[in-house]
Amino acid sequence: MSMSSTTAGQQGLEAVRNKKWEEAIPLLDKGLSASNSPLWLLARSEAHCQLKHYDQALVDAERALLAAADRGNRQLMSDAEYRRSIVYQRLGRLADSDCCARWSISLMQGFKASEDDGVTKDIDEAGNYTATYDKMVTQIAQQKTYAGKKREHHQAIYDNKVRAMREQDEPFLKPKRDKATENGMERRKSWRCLVLRALEKLPENDPGRKVTVTKFPSKPATQTLPDTAGGDSEDSDIDVSESKDSDESKKEARRKLEALCKEAAFREAAAERKQEQAIEVAPQQVHSNQELQATRVAYYQTNDKFSISFFCKNIDKNAFQVGFFERQVRMGPLPPRKSVPSPLEVNTPESVSTLLLKEKIVPSSGTFTVTPSKVEIVMQKATPGEKWSWWGWEVIGFVEPGTEHIVCRHLNGYPQDDIIKRLLHEGSKSEPIGPPPYPTSSKRAVKDWEKIVLDEDAEADEGDINGFFKKLYAGASPEQQRAMMKSFTESNGTALSMNWDDVQKGKVGMSPPDGVEAKKWDA
Repeated sequence: MSMSSTTAGQQGLEAVRNKKWEEAIPLLDKGLSASNSPLWLLARSEAHCQLKHYDQALVDAERALLAAADRGNRQLMSDAEYRRSIVYQRLGRLADSDCCARWSISLMQGFKASEDDGVTKDIDEAGNYTATYDKMVTQIAQQKTYAGKKREHHQAIYDNKVRAMREQDEPFLKPKRDKATENGMERRKSWRCLVLRALEKLPENDPGRKVTVTKFPSKPATQTLPDTAGGDSEDSDIDVSESKDSDESKKEARRKLEALCKEAAFREAAAERKQEQAIEVAPQQVHSNQELQATRVAYYQTNDKFSISFFCKNIDKNAFQVGFFERQVRMGPLPPRKSVPSPLEVNTPESVSTLLLKEKIVPSSGTFTVTPSKVEIVMQKATPGEKWSWWGWEVIGFVEPGTEHIVCRHLNGYPQDDIIKRLLHEGSKSEPIGPPPYPTSSKRAVKDWEKIVLDEDAEADEGDINGFFKKLYAGASPEQQRAMMKSFTESNGTALSMNWDDVQKGKVGMSPPDGVEAKKWDA
């Protein structure tokens, strides 16, 4: 069975890591026949260099540099320059080797590809390379100062983003130190030391002192895979015109180099802008989602029913639908809220509201009524007689049933742990009964009286009944407040209703509790 080019390329990459140079080259040849991957080109260049195929290693390193520049990948561009430096050192071109090493370090330190690297300042009138070990130490110190200021600038931007995220209680990740990058930087600096020490030992007019390399090699007119069967073969598949040394070809190569530098700089700037804007996405999304959750909700309950009034105007009665689930109610489409700048399309996630319920309901018994100002939803409790401490929370968009506990991290400022306890906790009735607090032979579950006392204390802390009705009245709409006043007054305090449609039909009669007889008061 034939191997795919992708599989061959990956196996060739693994062979290079295991230092199986001769085995890696055919595999990488097959992989590169269908892809111009810079990583595979660098691996094949290393394999050729280890086998002393220096010409082919240099070609692959230059191809890797051009491919990485096309992709805007700074790290691979730095690796390709470093690979060129190694090959030039093996060829005895020490000046070219140090230039490539300097470009590699510059890219790794965050300098743009189009920035002045200072290489031309170290070339004298005779074309000899005048850089020395002492100059290298001075240049590295200057680059550290510039790079340090650049890091401080980016750190200030990051701190501002983190501060904004903290204000909105959003989690953030602290950037980790890239030890691989630090090790690569030290390795390149050590390599420059070796090259410059060897360069100082060369005679004054040695060809190895001449700088003939450019930061980006010119793209050849025709380029195919080189022959990998033998060693330093003179037959090459790279078609290079014999007029390469002419003035016109040099000008053309210079124009291509400038265009390539501009393109690489543009890609680097775009990548930096994308990285800086990545932190802004999450807070803006959360902020808009919180703005959407601005609808007022009122509720009341009986022993077996629970009613929620969702206040929203201009609802299309014909298109509006409500879906009932065990722990949620999904309804839509809803008109845009006041804080939404543009109209919402029907059936988009923003036009649907999901009400996550505190307790379970019977989905088949749910009903709803649409009025000009609200939607009233009536549900049957799954456990009749159970008192809900509150109704739940609204989430904009769809929520898959059964995944309510992983919907969102924060809801209107409540921490995640508190939300899970308030929203999703099934209550004491659904909690498994643990072992009795003392030895017993009874088959029935033993009540934990200490827990019951704690529950009673917690209920006492919530306030008296008057405080509850004050909160209920304060959070009601004017229509509901009018219904509450009418029903409470006309029934002599024995009935309380928030439904004005029922109350306005006539006088509300007295409905005393069971076991109590209503009598007129005689003066």
